[in-house]
Amino acid sequence: PQPASVPDAQNEVQQVADTRPSTSASQLPEIVSEKPEIPASSKSVPQPVTTTQQEANVQNLNGEWRVINTVEKTGYPSFGNMQVGFRLTINQNGKEFTAKGEKFSENGQTLPTARRTPIQVKGSIDGDKVVATFTEDGRMRRTNGRFIWKLRNSGDGLSGTFVSSAANSSGRSAVTKEQ
Repeated sequence: PQPASVPDAQNEVQQVADTRPSTSASQLPEIVSEKPEIPASSKSVPQPVTTTQQEANVQNLNGEWRVINTVEKTGYPSFGNMQVGFRLTINQNGKEFTAKGEKFSENGQTLPTARRTPIQVKGSIDGDKVVATFTEDGRMRRTNGRFIWKLRNSGDGLSGTFVSSAANSSGRSAVTKEQ
């Protein structure tokens, strides 16, 4: 018996290709890509505000500041209505800032150097609102808390509230820039 012949696959493919009608580019249908007309008023898209532009609108808090916290609520009645004063040096970078300073007064009386305690503050500015957290290294323990201030129209101060773990206290907070 004769082995079945296997067609030459290469020749068969070529023969099929030779029987197809040839098509040139000029015979292909033209594809038209229509773009909708955009009205002139829609063509000007507002550009996003850059970081530099945003930072240009931020109040500059760099410099020396005095903070006076007036205790309105406390877990220790003897601290009620006490005014605690801090000196801060603020370093601002855009909307964020850090500050270092010290507690320097109680009820308007300057504390002796040995009784002054360091404080560190970290916060941010959002429009006329300033929010910051602080850590104070007290003589007996470390305390922490939060300030929420609003910029005054004159730009020379802030006012708002504080909450502190020191004597579980809270109350008013007023901040003025040193000249």
